[in-house]
Amino acid sequence: MAAFDTAAKQTEDVRNRLIARLGEDERRRLLSASRKVELVAGHVLYHRSEAVEHVYFPERGIISLVAVTSNGGQVESGVVGAEGALALVEAMTCSPMFPLATVQAAGLAWIAPAELCREIFMLEPGRTMVEEYAQAMLAEARQSIACQAFHRLEPRLARWLLECRERGELGDELLLTQEFLAIMLGVRRTSVTAALASLEQRGLLRTGRARVRLSDLPGLEAAACECRGLIRAYRSQIGC
Repeated sequence: MAAFDTAAKQTEDVRNRLIARLGEDERRRLLSASRKVELVAGHVLYHRSEAVEHVYFPERGIISLVAVTSNGGQVESGVVGAEGALALVEAMTCSPMFPLATVQAAGLAWIAPAELCREIFMLEPGRTMVEEYAQAMLAEARQSIACQAFHRLEPRLARWLLECRERGELGDELLLTQEFLAIMLGVRRTSVTAALASLEQRGLLRTGRARVRLSDLPGLEAAACECRGLIRAYRSQIGC
């Protein structure tokens, strides 16, 4: 994990939206003690119940929060992309990480000491930003319960592909495995294969080896379940 030159860090454009919203002094202080690291697909960043020592601020890529049962079952309980931070809420409350946190789409992130994040985000405007972000994550988790219970797989898949593109800053070609999509949606891999094939037949995307290319964004938006619009509207309402 190579560190970048401090002076360069302070002047370059920051693509993580939480860091970008900080005041100039707070942003410089955070970046001066941070380093930019590569997010490697498949790497576990935090195990369940592990103490939080660092906070990850993605600029590109997707970090998946996965709930794991005693018999090995897995389902995603949330994602973190360029809009947020992994372990920031836990750092603020000195709490251990509850879900498993794994990189699902490769990218880059700033990594900062948890203690420094507590100092910076305890004061305004950081404190309000953390509260808004925590509210948005909670709202998304609550909506996901209804989504998994009542919505068909294809609309749910369309929504999550658009979320990954938008929040991961990944562009139209997503390097995502069907295994990841199955975990993310809480279904079998064969079900994901069938849903992808259906969306591909409609001309909305093209699939390849461990990749999905989104070829019709308006069409995918129309195919996505209502949860996408509800969550986006709520995020906009609270300013997150």
